[in-house]
Amino acid sequence: YVADEMPYFLATGWYGPRKTKLLKSIFNLWDGYLCVGELMEQLTRQVTHSRKHSSIFTISNYIRRERYEELRVARPKLDGLNILFIGSGPAGYRVWYKGLDLMLQAFEITCRENPRVRFTIVGEWDAAVERELLRRVGPECADRVRFVGRDADIRRHVEGSSLYLH
Repeated sequence: YVADEMPYFLATGWYGPRKTKLLKSIFNLWDGYLCVGELMEQLTRQVTHSRKHSSIFTISNYIRRERYEELRVARPKLDGLNILFIGSGPAGYRVWYKGLDLMLQAFEITCRENPRVRFTIVGEWDAAVERELLRRVGPECADRVRFVGRDADIRRHVEGSSLYLH
């Protein structure tokens, strides 16, 4: 079952040369790969031997019917200036994997141009990770970034935002 960041980190060499080589050799010992989504499939093909490619299968990411029905009718606030990101760490390495570091770099540029823009982050992150991210965006933008933690009421956040990044 392949649904985490390992294929991505193997493909990018994030673990370093020696550990990447070791992990790739172990990963290639698997009998089969059930990948959640096309990206995981592509990354798994990239880091496995071609003889393993017939053993790679893709399934869709699942969303509960209740959640689907709830979000299907949600209408974002298109005239607003709130950017929304939904995703959890909680550890710092997942900031890079999820691209939250790049989102906040872009937000910093945007917030200097428009002081009304806001960035809401829904999901669990370690307090130290949150502090580091706020430090990176600088004092003039940090007060416009809001970490709300885990929240089951996703619809409220979607409807209060004009742009969703994932």
